[in-house]
Amino acid sequence: KHDKLSIGSFHRQPILFDRPPQGYLRFYCPESMVVGTKEKIGASISLSKAFFNDADKAYLEETIEIEKQMCLTLLGSDFEIEPRSSETQVIRESRPTIWTWDVKPKSSGMKFLNVRVTLKINSHGSEGNYDITTIAKTVFIYVDKEYYIKRFFQVNWQWLINLFAGTGIFFSLMKLFGYMK
Repeated sequence: KHDKLSIGSFHRQPILFDRPPQGYLRFYCPESMVVGTKEKIGASISLSKAFFNDADKAYLEETIEIEKQMCLTLLGSDFEIEPRSSETQVIRESRPTIWTWDVKPKSSGMKFLNVRVTLKINSHGSEGNYDITTIAKTVFIYVDKEYYIKRFFQVNWQWLINLFAGTGIFFSLMKLFGYMK
């Protein structure tokens, strides 16, 4: 005898290799970002497109399998990524479940962000994870000259002080010993 799972009006008997119900994943990410500037990036899963606000900014959308608990992970080695929501969440019947991250690019150029979607499956008393999809998004990262100038001074301030102090001492000694008038 199997326990019944229900998501919305969809009822099914969990049987090994049974297909979960279908839902929708939307991934919100800008086309371009600026080095050193933090951006809010998000994704949401819903059982119905009717729950999404179509006025939202640009997004990628995919039809995916849905379970009661799902995990979304944002990956990108060229970014500092800080999760702003729990990685694993319960999928709600009446509204989208939302994941958000603060993302800051580390360097300029064409970079890639990936959203990994994992189903949390509980079947026949055993639990497991199943990665179902990965959405890849290409983001162009621009150089912010002001950011690089500030960063240069933050990293090299001691070297710059020594350079200017040493140059001042050098010219003072040249003047003192009469090599400069």
